[in-house]
Amino acid sequence: MIFSFFRFKRHLFVIFLLALIAACKDELPTGVIDSPSDNVVVKKIIASERFSYSQSDSLYLFRVEINDSKNVLEFWLRLRLADGSETFIDQLPLKDDGDLSNSGDNIAGDGIYSALLPMSKQFPSDKYVIEGFVLEKNDPSSETRKVFSHYLDYTNESENYPPEIIEITAPSSGNVNQRITLSVRVSDPNGLSDITEVYYELYRPDGTQVKNSQGVTKFPMFDDGNSGINGDTTADDGIYTVFLTFPEGQPSGKWRFVFSARDRSGAVSNPVEFDFTLN
Repeated sequence: MIFSFFRFKRHLFVIFLLALIAACKDELPTGVIDSPSDNVVVKKIIASERFSYSQSDSLYLFRVEINDSKNVLEFWLRLRLADGSETFIDQLPLKDDGDLSNSGDNIAGDGIYSALLPMSKQFPSDKYVIEGFVLEKNDPSSETRKVFSHYLDYTNESENYPPEIIEITAPSSGNVNQRITLSVRVSDPNGLSDITEVYYELYRPDGTQVKNSQGVTKFPMFDDGNSGINGDTTADDGIYTVFLTFPEGQPSGKWRFVFSARDRSGAVSNPVEFDFTLN
């Protein structure tokens, strides 16, 4: 009786499953594909994140490995500024043809697609994004699909210039336990993306320099738009901001801030001083 009972339950389950499948088929309209067309998937990007132009080397080699070459109808890339303000190269084909001199590809048919991007001295030194697009053979929508983004720091042949602190916005005095906001506007002839850090140093009324428990004397400022954390209202606009509070026990008198900025080459701006009176 036990064996017959379980066999009966199994038959009921099979009948229920077949009925469920039949019902689902009835609910799917003709021509509807119930899985997305993601046949082409990027496995790996083989490319540097930095490139410097020179007359002897103006071609940037970009390679990308995908999982399914046989389903690729068209594959190309686009080069634009990371902020989207300007496009410099569009619809440059990515090829898996083994033509080292023209496409930069090593081996034909290995699933690694390549392109040589002709970088120009006229392209500004800045942060770029390389975007890849694919058109698949079996995609009924016949629509291109973006399959990767790769960020590139590009430097042209032009001379490097150090950044500059051009404006300071801060109160001239304040009290202990009062949050104050420090902001500096920074410029760089090579572009704002050339700036890697902006910081301040702080000196007490007796001239001694402030350092934290880790021995740090250069305190970072931020241009990330995180107004709740550091007071910066707009990201990447060249205005760096930070909150600061003088705790109880700090000496009253004239404190001295020294602001500086550094670029990718390591060049540092001329320091700019600002006096703050702690009441």
